[in-house]
Amino acid sequence: MKADTKYLKLVIIVIVLFLLFIFSLLVVGLIKSYQNNDIYFDKILFYVAMYLALILSMVSNIIVYSLLTLIDRDILFTDKAIKRTRLVRSISILIFFSLIGIMPMVWHIVELTNVTGVIPIAIIIIVSPLILSTFIGVFEKLLKRMVQIKSENDLTV
Repeated sequence: MKADTKYLKLVIIVIVLFLLFIFSLLVVGLIKSYQNNDIYFDKILFYVAMYLALILSMVSNIIVYSLLTLIDRDILFTDKAIKRTRLVRSISILIFFSLIGIMPMVWHIVELTNVTGVIPIAIIIIVSPLILSTFIGVFEKLLKRMVQIKSENDLTV
């Protein structure tokens, strides 16, 4: 394993552990809400949206980890890598649509506390996967071009 990807793989493992921690916090919160009979539509939508976003994030991290494995094997410039990159971009877009489900709960929190600064923070959190998917799309186009150049070089040599 190269030293470059070893640290990136470690970062991905730490991110996965953090996501598992958030997932466990959401489970505890859902159990407490159920015990206190404090379940309503906004809260259920919030929990479903967060669970879906966390699961999609875990899948995305697994795919990125496999891309790092491709880098270790020196086979990054292949169609397999392009497909995985496209899959990560699609998952990132799905995370964006999933996180839209937290907005009713955010609005409910703003109504209860009169702290309007929560809305811009929530919008930044919701839109960030869409910005990330744009970056991944650019990376995918570059990767396609690199694969094309590599195949042309293989044919000429």
